[in-house]
Amino acid sequence: LLDGLARPPSSEHRAHAPLPLRAEDLLIARVGEDFFYLSDLERAARVGGDLGPDERLAPKSAKAERLLEKLIDQTLLANRAEAQGLDKTESVKERLEALRRELLANLYLENLLTERVSPDIVRAVYGELDATLQLGDEVRARHIVVGTFAEAEAVIADLENGADFGALARARSLDRATGPAGGEIGYFTVEMMPSTFAKAAFATSVGGVAPLFETEDGWHILQVEDRRSVRKPPFRELRPKIERFLRLQTIDKEMDDLRAIYDLEIFDADLMAAHAEAMRKRAEAAAEFPSLSDGAASTLEEGDDSPETP
Repeated sequence: LLDGLARPPSSEHRAHAPLPLRAEDLLIARVGEDFFYLSDLERAARVGGDLGPDERLAPKSAKAERLLEKLIDQTLLANRAEAQGLDKTESVKERLEALRRELLANLYLENLLTERVSPDIVRAVYGELDATLQLGDEVRARHIVVGTFAEAEAVIADLENGADFGALARARSLDRATGPAGGEIGYFTVEMMPSTFAKAAFATSVGGVAPLFETEDGWHILQVEDRRSVRKPPFRELRPKIERFLRLQTIDKEMDDLRAIYDLEIFDADLMAAHAEAMRKRAEAAAEFPSLSDGAASTLEEGDDSPETP
């Protein structure tokens, strides 16, 4: 498609004007008297959400051909609409104004976010996380859940006599999630577990079995297998989350600041509807009795008897 559209125009067109070639931008198409460059195609694709902010188009790619076809179709249809005067209608003017407002708002936010969520700022926030994250220990444990204290004591006795913890968990644990895996829970922090469970786990040394304790699930025989310090995740893992947080924070603060600067008022819909209805009735009364004053028309709309005509 690009090769075909990039062919030299007819001899008649060549006679009138040379091709407006640019050293820094690739000429890709002509529709009537309008010439389109690769930058025009990329810009239109970004507006339409078909191309990312930093994404570039390869001129002969399938994506570029598809987007060029779309741009040409839109241009042909827009030209025909203008020829019919559709761009002069109130409906189109209102839509264009709405699009203008949306575009300006989006451009303002893009510029603001580019400034406030720069790579340097994201990296700086990551560097400050050590002071804000509550980095502590996490424990790896396994457990067996039984229904009664007597059953829990029996499990402890079996463990003391050399029974395998995993085998006992698979045979006796009521926890269907961890029982088949030998009671393995994996690593967890204090915040991830109920208070009673976390207190028992973090008070027990590696290799030890915690004193028996009860939760709503039953009686627990818990063995701590490992303990390690929680490390801050790498930058590549946290960067998307930091960027998202900064974007939301920036937008929220900007909107709060703008609302404080500008005089805003949101009107009650019911009250405004009542005013509109009153205005409609006054207009109807004035049309029916053109000689009446505004006060008399208001009296009529309130339901008083009509005045006698001479």
